[in-house]
Parts: sequence; structure tokens; C-alpha cells
Amino acid sequence: MPKTTLQLIWCAAMLGFTSMVYFLSLVVGAPFLAAVAVIGGFVVFSYRYLIRRGIDTVSLPSTPIAATQYLLLIAGLTALLYNAYSWQKPYGDWDAWWLWNYHAHFLADARYWRGLLKLDIAFYHPDYPLYTSSGIAFFWRLMGKTSRYVPYMYTLFFTVATPVLLYVTLCGRSLVVAGVVFLLIACNGFYLEHGMAQYADLPLGFLFLSALICADYIAENSRNIVAVGAMLGCCMWTKNEGIMLSVVFMLFHFKALALNGRWRLFLTGIAIPIFTLIVFKSMTPKTDLIEGQGMRTLQYLLQPERYGLVMKWMYLNFTKNFALAGAGLLLYPLVAFYKKQWPDRRLMMLIACLACYVIVYVMTTMDLAWHLETSLDRVLFQLMPAFWYVLAVNFTSATAKPIEIKS
Repeated sequence: MPKTTLQLIWCAAMLGFTSMVYFLSLVVGAPFLAAVAVIGGFVVFSYRYLIRRGIDTVSLPSTPIAATQYLLLIAGLTALLYNAYSWQKPYGDWDAWWLWNYHAHFLADARYWRGLLKLDIAFYHPDYPLYTSSGIAFFWRLMGKTSRYVPYMYTLFFTVATPVLLYVTLCGRSLVVAGVVFLLIACNGFYLEHGMAQYADLPLGFLFLSALICADYIAENSRNIVAVGAMLGCCMWTKNEGIMLSVVFMLFHFKALALNGRWRLFLTGIAIPIFTLIVFKSMTPKTDLIEGQGMRTLQYLLQPERYGLVMKWMYLNFTKNFALAGAGLLLYPLVAFYKKQWPDRRLMMLIACLACYVIVYVMTTMDLAWHLETSLDRVLFQLMPAFWYVLAVNFTSATAKPIEIKS
């Protein structure tokens, strides 16, 4: 795996580890300095291990190509940061200050953090996982104040890191495709608006993309299974939707992750996130979507008009907000036919994730039209980085090997 790719994934994993350890320290009443020591020690140990044993270096083919890669990276970063600045909001959009950052305010206080668990389930969703909120709370306590710059830096990191991760992973396959994808995302207003909103949707999208990339390198290095487990665990710790996405991912990658004793490596990566999530969920009320389920909602599955409404909104979002992925999906059958290939299993997995979203919306206890209008664009946004990656890989040579942008 390219060094830059692995470093970006490691950063996201460390943010997840930080939020988990900090939350568990609140649960057991451990001193904050103890949490800082555990986190700091693991960060140093894991990075030293990563550099010494976890990277298979691939050399750049020639200086002119390396120079072109750097120029495209600089151009993409310049466009991305310039455009992101125009979309920034000091306190994020309403979901940020109503939910994610609001939850962080509770968690930043070791005496009263349990007040989060007593919030109204329908309005403040105390059952939402804490990858973002607990991490923000940790850095607030580390700084000694609730600075708005912490959630801002969180959202800026994932807004920048997502297209950069796609670029450095894809550029060895096709520099043209990688550059085009990078620049299109950097100039995409919808991506920048939602990326800078301080929501948890883009972090979930980044983590799911990271799991997909790590899975593609299992044949190269079996230790990447640990990274897959860690990324899927972080997905679960980020949003409730991440639990569903991770289950679908594991079903489609069962052979690679579980057989021939590989389950031990996978368990190593996912154990801490699963344990932390179980502890958290055991303390929170059931989500309102689950609490309201019954015979009435099961009957929704037999109502074609509900499926029709969901598909209508899916179509509108793919044509308006996700045109890049929509165009790729339309062109993919032609590419597969030209290459004489069966449908890509990763793409089938993403379509299965979309199907799961459809079922969730069909069975929603809320007004369906309102639910679709207020959340579908953000829900689909979670899958877009993975869609961009899978489609880009299929539009490049299947035999090309990724190469590294060296620091």
C-alpha cells in the first residue's frame, strides 16, 4: 500500500482510538491524564510499527511522472482549500450545533457527561455513536476550553483528506483519472458544503472508503486485514448507519476476512471499537427508528408507492447532487462489456448498501416524504467516496499497480 495512503488511514484510525479511549475513561472514571498517556503511547507505538513493518514501498517510475503527480496534487489542494474557504461556517450547519458538537459539550465535562444519556431521544439522539463528538471533547479538555476551531479542524481534515486519499491511491493506476477525480471533487459545491458542515457523514464516508482500499491490498499484505477491521469498527463508532454498512461489507468480504484463520487478524482490528460500541449502546435508549417498529411498519414493505417515492428521491439526488457517480454508473456497463468482465463485486456491495437504505426509508416511522427530503442527500453522501473509488478503478487498467507519492 502506498505510504501516503496508509498515513491518511492511520490518522483517521488514531482519531477513532482517541475518541474510544476517552469515552471509556469517562465510563470508568479514570483520570484524564491516564487517558492522555494511553492515547499518546499508542499513537507513537502504532506509527513506529507502521513505518517499520506496515509499508511496502513502491518506487516512482520516472522523475517526469513524479513531477506531474506533485503538480496535480498541488493544483487540486489549491482549488480544494480555496473553494472550501467559501463554504466554511464557524459553527457548522444545524446538525453540528444541534447534535454532534452539542454532544461533545457534555462529554467534555467529566462530572456531568452522563447528562447526554438523558436527552430526549427524538430531538437530540443521545444514541448516536461518538467517533466525532468524543474526539472533539477530548481535544477540548486537552486545550482547557471549548474552542470552535477543534470541530472546524475535524471537518477540514476529512474534507481535504478524502479527495487526497482517492488521488494518492489512484494515481498509480491512471494519473489522468486520479487527477480528474481530484479536481472535480475539489470544485464540487455540494461536496464542499456538506464536507465543511461539521457533520459525521463525511468521516463515515472516509472510513468506509479506507476499509475498501485496505481490503484491496489484503493479497499484498495480510496485516491489512487488521486495518480493515479497525476501519469498519470506526464506521460503527461514527454513525448508526455505519453499523449497517459494516455488516454488508463483512458479508461481501467474508472469505477474505474470516477464512484460513484470518478472522484473528480481523478481530484484532475490530475488537476495541466493538467493545466500546457495546458499552455505549448498553447505556443509551433505543433509537426512535427502532423503538417505533411493529406490524404497521412491516406492512410498509408491501406498499409499492413507498418504494416509488424513495427511488424518485434517489434519482433526483444522483442527477442533481452526485452527477459524477451517476454518470459513472451509467457508463460502467459499457466498460464492463468492453473488458469482458463480470460486474465488480465492490460495486455490487455498494448497490446492496443502497438497497439497505431503501428498506430503512420504506420502513421509517416518520413521514416518508419529509424524511427523504431532510436526510437522503446526507445518507447518500456517506457512500460517495467509495463509489468514486470503485468506479475510477474500473475505468483504469486492472493490471496497473498503485505507486507512492513520497514525502
